[in-house]
Amino acid sequence: MADVPAFENVVVNQKPKRLELKSTVHGIICQECFNNESISCEGPIATCASCQTIITDQMNSNGSQSIIEKSCNLFPNFCNISYSVTAGDVHMGFISSCCDTDFCSNTTTEVPPQNTTENGVVCPVCFLENAEECVADETIRCTGAETKCINFAGKVYAQGTCNMYALQGCVTQNVCDISNIPLYPQSQLCAYHHLQCSDGNSTTNHH
Repeated sequence: MADVPAFENVVVNQKPKRLELKSTVHGIICQECFNNESISCEGPIATCASCQTIITDQMNSNGSQSIIEKSCNLFPNFCNISYSVTAGDVHMGFISSCCDTDFCSNTTTEVPPQNTTENGVVCPVCFLENAEECVADETIRCTGAETKCINFAGKVYAQGTCNMYALQGCVTQNVCDISNIPLYPQSQLCAYHHLQCSDGNSTTNHH
């Protein structure tokens, strides 16, 4: 089983200079930072139209990893949503929040915990690194809100380079409903190869 991509650690420990900058008619003050070791980070500040925080939780057989990124809101379509995907023992949960007051991204946000209750949907499952596709010879019983099947391949920024990953598994409906929501946050996605959704089989068809 390939490891879930571990993103390069770029943590800036510069505290925001709250007393030195004030918001203007042209924008508000947002923090900019990245940390792949916890869901907290501090960094330099910027004047933006609005602030954005993206948190990713990744789990596989080797353990778990949390990633946080705070920045100006560069991706309005990626505001105030959460979604998840599961491919075998690989599970990834995402949440984003946007806000429009000074230093509002300092508020704590957490990815919803994984719901492990089976929902009756069965999908093909596979996960490969350095591949443009993976062939699923097994199935997975989907859980929680992951009611659609996904087939994804793309280059993801990991450890300083763009690496290709391919997977099939279960995904939440909103990834399929809105075509411009990527499986990975756009700031971490180098290039798409494909992202396709489909209806899964029902567990009642397997009895």
